[in-house]
Amino acid sequence: MKNTTTLIASGMSLACSGFALADLPVQFELAGPGETTIKFHNNASGSLTHFDLAVSYVNGEDYTWVGDILIGIVAPDGTAIEYGGYNMSFGYEVAGDFPEDWDVTDSGDYSIYGVDLSAFGLQGVGDWTIQIANGYTGSNDLNSWDGTLTLGGLIIDGDPVGACCVGKDCMIETQKDCSYNGGDYLGDWTSCDGYPCGGAPIGACCLDIDNCDDSLTEAQCVAFGGKYLGDMTMCEDDSCSAEAGDVCETARVIYANSSNAFDTSTATDSYFGDPDDTQCEGTYLDWDGSPDRWMVFTATGNGTITVDTCDTGSYDTSLVVYEGSDCGGLYQVACNGDSTDIDGCQAYVSYIGDLPVTAGSNYYIRVGGWQAATGTGTVNLEFEDDGSGTVGSCCIGSDCSILSESDCMTSGGTYNGDGTSCAPGTCDTPCEGDTNGDGAVNVADILIVIGEWGSTSGGGGDVDGDGNVNVTDLLLVIANFGGC
Repeated sequence: MKNTTTLIASGMSLACSGFALADLPVQFELAGPGETTIKFHNNASGSLTHFDLAVSYVNGEDYTWVGDILIGIVAPDGTAIEYGGYNMSFGYEVAGDFPEDWDVTDSGDYSIYGVDLSAFGLQGVGDWTIQIANGYTGSNDLNSWDGTLTLGGLIIDGDPVGACCVGKDCMIETQKDCSYNGGDYLGDWTSCDGYPCGGAPIGACCLDIDNCDDSLTEAQCVAFGGKYLGDMTMCEDDSCSAEAGDVCETARVIYANSSNAFDTSTATDSYFGDPDDTQCEGTYLDWDGSPDRWMVFTATGNGTITVDTCDTGSYDTSLVVYEGSDCGGLYQVACNGDSTDIDGCQAYVSYIGDLPVTAGSNYYIRVGGWQAATGTGTVNLEFEDDGSGTVGSCCIGSDCSILSESDCMTSGGTYNGDGTSCAPGTCDTPCEGDTNGDGAVNVADILIVIGEWGSTSGGGGDVDGDGNVNVTDLLLVIANFGGC
């Protein structure tokens, strides 16, 4: 028969009311047959580090040992451990047993100190439950243990505590202390988990390939369907580019002599079909429907490119290069699984060297993994121009293409020079009315026009470029006010 007694221990300590201790002492008297259990509830907070136990034991003239006493500890979140006992269990994780000198039936005083419990991770704020039982089911009702169990690392107080918001800062305090500090008390035994005061850190969030916002919390980013890059991260020009190119049609544009991060762990199979490994037989391409990322390079001249995945922190990659004007007309020109032609890289690096390229042609780079392996890494591309190419970037409106000078002029574009690339911003149109080039049309621009009023030698205030600063320029600023 199991006998259970429940006691509510509120602030049972050696402290005066209102003062906290760094340890939680529980005084108890346990008497009765096997499985007799007493239970204590304690309002406390902290992380359980160890326990001390001192008892006076009286044997009931049977085979019950001192160490048959069973201790159970349950944290506010339900995490629980048990220590000691013989053939009875609370069903909790076993934290240990009493030493051999407790395996005796002799009545007397026994003590043990500093039993380390830190590895079990019991922590929290609220109701800590302590159970103490006669852990030998065959014991008679004459056995008894009187003593003190002290739990290290737990704080008790005469008043309950909870989460207190002072601005966006959260701290665990009593309601009285919270009010004294000008805070908002969230209730007894509430916690600061999950940033209840709104003080969650912010970081870069990739909402899509080209859209990064570094003013969002992780929860806000996820709610918008984005990928959170970590607390306190910032949006750089290519913050979200590792997520680009999940299919050929969204291939990330890359440039000569560049290193380009990628992540295939969040990619899918682009359903372009497995590459032809006869071009790189014996290099362990072994694509096997690998999740992949796509990049595209447009040659700005005739010459060669070298492409590799050298990155000491990367994984076992596989690499393929295609040529063609678009994804509907590609043909494979090179591939590699593992290479020994490059040093200082991960164990299994992919390398395609000295691949001939033609000015103006597109080269699609597809990176996956051996036997569909995934991970993060870097695609490095080097271009060597042999000097025979005559193409460069051509701006047709705000669109950029790699063309010869004659083709660019025929298309009504502006040719930027041989060997130039379509880097971001190459064909951005000026913001009309932005006289100081700060990216906005505002009061500062009006003041510049007024300050140069009447000038016949141009200047920043000459918005229309006719050499005169006058009412026409002022009207253009006003017409575009707030633009860019």
